[in-house]
Amino acid sequence: MKKTTKILGMLFVAAALFMGCKQNADEQAKQNITGELFSEDETTVDAASISLADGNWTIRLVQKETSDDAETTIASELICVVKDGAIDETKDFTFKFNIVKTGDREATAEEKAEAESNGFTVEGTKATLYKEYNTLQIAALSANTNRTGMEDEILLMFSAFMSMARTPSDLTYNYNFKTNSDNSKYFGTEKTPGPNSTEKLYIAKN
Repeated sequence: MKKTTKILGMLFVAAALFMGCKQNADEQAKQNITGELFSEDETTVDAASISLADGNWTIRLVQKETSDDAETTIASELICVVKDGAIDETKDFTFKFNIVKTGDREATAEEKAEAESNGFTVEGTKATLYKEYNTLQIAALSANTNRTGMEDEILLMFSAFMSMARTPSDLTYNYNFKTNSDNSKYFGTEKTPGPNSTEKLYIAKN
């Protein structure tokens, strides 16, 4: 009986450890928006214009830059309510900002300290930043007169996303879009991409 109790105790501990690992993995997955929002293959119809139906929408921009010594991915995402073809600014929204930078060497102690002071997590050759804001948090950040340089960059990107959401039709000036059969997903690529960078824009009805 004692042996059985001991084995059951060990199984409960193992299960608890597994659940802890799973929750950490799930949390890390939620804090990574650098991947695709949906498969590009789901959008096969050329879209000369963008029409957003009333409801909840997600806009995600994924920018990748490569250099001789690093690869950087910057992703931003706005989850909002759309009414009459544009963001309904009377409703709450969520804005996310994510940077993943992978270098060809580990950061020095000085580089690591500087990155961490800007909110990055540094592990080996990779530096990661993830920020998520709701409506009230963005308002508080905007009102803060002691913002960091990184927070200023986040607000600039947020402002750009609000412009996208207010006049989504203007996006066709800079991006080529494809959509699906019911116009619930749009996938855009730059009309004039840079030599060492790519941009992918995903718009999807939730």
